[in-house]
Formats: sequence, C-alpha cells, structure tokens
Amino acid sequence: MKNQEIAEIFERIADILEFKGELPFKLIAYRRAGRNLRNLEEDIVETWKTGRLESIPGVGSALAKKIDQYLSEGHINLYDRLLGEVSQAIIDLLNIQNLGPKTLGLAYERLGVKTIGDLKGVVENGQLASLANIGEKRIENIKQGIRVYEKSQNIKLKENA
Repeated sequence: MKNQEIAEIFERIADILEFKGELPFKLIAYRRAGRNLRNLEEDIVETWKTGRLESIPGVGSALAKKIDQYLSEGHINLYDRLLGEVSQAIIDLLNIQNLGPKTLGLAYERLGVKTIGDLKGVVENGQLASLANIGEKRIENIKQGIRVYEKSQNIKLKENA
C-alpha cells in the first residue's frame, strides 16, 4: 500500500525541516499526518479516488495536495526540493537512532558535523556534550545509535555484494 510510502516521505520531510530549524507546527503537522497514514486501515489510493483525503485526521488541504501529487505524479515537489538542499550524508545521519534531527542540526551548525566520521569525532572528543541538553546518558544513547547504524550499513553492503 502507498500509505507507508507517503507516511515515510512525510516523516522524512519533518526530519529535514527540523534539521533546518523550521517552525515546530510544520513538523508536528507532517509527523501527525505520517502517523495517521501508517495507521490508516483503508488504502490511501481508495481514499484519494473517492475525494476523501481531508477526512484523514491531520490531513488538511495543503497535505492533501501533496498526497494527490504523489499519487498522480509519483513525487512531491517539496520533498524533492528538501532532498536537494541537504547532502545524502545528512539524510543518512537522520537514520541514526537517539540522535534526532534537532540535535543533528545543532551539531551541523555549531560543530561542523557533515558525515558519520564527523559525528563520531565530536562524540569521542566531547564536543557533542557541549551542546544544550546533551548529557552522559544521551551521549551513550547516541553512541549506541551509531553502532546500530554502522552495523546495519555493513549488512546492507554485504547483501549488495
């Protein structure tokens, strides 16, 4: 079902917007719509065909237009634009558990974190702990997230070999 695809796109849009420091209400809207699409029992294509997109909780006219664009054209212009504004390395870093887009955004802006190597460096040298609300427990959780991420990347590389 397309529900999961669109939910993932909305969640990624929210992550990128949060990384970029966008207003919280936009992030909340995309995350809420993504969550509701994941939980929608009906196939989104049927909802779309019958003109009921705005009946989905959290989907107003602006998000309905984005769903319509995806289902009719296969992409969402906003998502394409956002992907063009951040590097693939940043997109990859958004997949690290316990890091979070806001923390990544701060690390990017204040510490120059642009790659997994940069992130590992600021974690190890203690610079990441200099950011607001980053204590020892959070650092340990981020280290664990990095290990999980790297392990998943090794598995993907082996599968593709």
